[in-house]
Amino acid sequence: MSDFCTIVSPVIDHARIRSVLGSHGTADIVVTGSDQAWTSIVLRTDAATLTLNSMIRVEPGDQFSTILLGLYNFVRTQPASDPAAKDRLQQQIVDAELLIGVVADPSFEADETLADLVFEIAEDLGALIFTGSALLSGNGDVLIEQP
Repeated sequence: MSDFCTIVSPVIDHARIRSVLGSHGTADIVVTGSDQAWTSIVLRTDAATLTLNSMIRVEPGDQFSTILLGLYNFVRTQPASDPAAKDRLQQQIVDAELLIGVVADPSFEADETLADLVFEIAEDLGALIFTGSALLSGNGDVLIEQP
């Protein structure tokens, strides 16, 4: 996985995400906002920092909508062996309620538990993970990718 990604969630559940991050016992966590409605969380370990930025739709045509449109078009333009599965992915994108921008600094490799947290969050929410070149399930399966 690259050092950044976007979690595309069908539900808004900031508290659940905060709870998953809290399970990383040795990390320092700084939350901007409340546990139920945070805008940013920074998790620091000895080896790396994981930053999560939350975004929800405010109005049609906003930044959230623009990001979803780009993601939808990414999926639309990729070849797929199963057109029905591709249609389901596009519908999941259309139905998204929450986007979480994720950045690992210096990298996910610096602390492998950080990638595990991202997958755990996505799996818990029933979310997708967009890496910039692939769309992954919460358990890390590649659902569609750029050739």
